[in-house]
Amino acid sequence: MKLNFINFYNNSLKDCKFEKRPHFAVAVSGGPDSMALINLLTKYANRTKATITPLIVNHGLRKNSLKEAKWVSSELKEKNLIPKILNVNKNKIKRRNMSEARTNRFNKLLKYCKDNNILYLFLAHHHDDDIETFINRKLLGSDFEGLQSINKNTIIDKIKILRPFLIFTKDQIYKYNKMENIKFVEDPSNYDHSYTRPIIREFIKNNKNYKKNIYNEFNYIKKNIPLYKTMVWQIFNKNMVSTNKNKLLMNYDFIIENDDLVIEKILNYIYKFFNSYKKY
Repeated sequence: MKLNFINFYNNSLKDCKFEKRPHFAVAVSGGPDSMALINLLTKYANRTKATITPLIVNHGLRKNSLKEAKWVSSELKEKNLIPKILNVNKNKIKRRNMSEARTNRFNKLLKYCKDNNILYLFLAHHHDDDIETFINRKLLGSDFEGLQSINKNTIIDKIKILRPFLIFTKDQIYKYNKMENIKFVEDPSNYDHSYTRPIIREFIKNNKNYKKNIYNEFNYIKKNIPLYKTMVWQIFNKNMVSTNKNKLLMNYDFIIENDDLVIEKILNYIYKFFNSYKKY
């Protein structure tokens, strides 16, 4: 599918429900994905009276990270946007790896949204990211639900996280940027084979037969995840005797009768249930 505004709107935003004048935060790294996303969302905002706040996280991992953040900020200001640079505190940078950087970045984005009463946060994860996450989780032995990889829409701490690019590939994003003459920077870590994802990316590129098989498996799991969740919830409801915010009474037989993975999933749901009450 070609990436353009019509396809972006019809396949990613048309079914989203927003108030009349919503306020969107958009994570912008300066890479091709996020620069394409902010471009398309700006077009959408011009048609709907939405407010957009681009958020640029200076992760502090590279010497040039602040310089890159300032370049992205200047590019966005030229498009009449008002970006905000969020600096990661030095005491949060310990392991200096990609996983830590992603966590620090996401936490900064969420905190800004919560502090400023912004209900929507847009991220530029695309289809290639989804496939790479799927492969990485397979390697780590993830369960069936974990293999659904990246969720298109989720709610975390009352902030709705939206990833409208999950149906578009990296190549389609590059073509859109070329068509729209969008400037961007490439993250050098994307080509560093000391990290897992660049290795996975290179492997997929050079193994077309494996790519076809992994795409078929990925699509099959994505299709059947709703059925799996329905099954787990039906087992949960069938064996739940009573519940309130302080206590949950379950039928003990379900532990004996059901598969270990299903029991583990249900216990995880129960933990999240009680933890949500403690949090709020």
